[in-house]
Amino acid sequence: MTHDLTTSGSVMRYIFDNLSYHLPKDFDALDTHHAQQVQQFLAGMFSQEVQDKIDLLAEDELFARFQNIVFLKSIDVAWIEQVDFLEQLKTVVQDRNMAQHKVEYEYRREAYFAFEEMKKRINRDIVRLLCLSRIEQGDDGGLIIQFA
Repeated sequence: MTHDLTTSGSVMRYIFDNLSYHLPKDFDALDTHHAQQVQQFLAGMFSQEVQDKIDLLAEDELFARFQNIVFLKSIDVAWIEQVDFLEQLKTVVQDRNMAQHKVEYEYRREAYFAFEEMKKRINRDIVRLLCLSRIEQGDDGGLIIQFA
């Protein structure tokens, strides 16, 4: 899924959905008609949000644990959705079998496309969770993470 980032409203929506709950002060100066400027602006926001998490955690080991949790959470959610999709696809393809379609070919083709989409979804979720998750340290020194 690609985002239409050609209006200030669409860029704002992307920021709120994926990067931050606050707009940066220089947002009004962004020219959304220049895709490269928008991309650099968003990449800068991402870098700043990640740096804020690094600063908050203050230890490389804690940040590495946070990253691992984010990666595993993204993969876990996407994989559960993928398995559900494949179960539904299996039913649909079995129905197509009665219509004399090439069942195995169709299943593999659709499963491949779904897998490629899952990889994209994992990457998007990693960005969103890295940026929008709230982190606190528990009394025992463990991380308490509230995922967006």
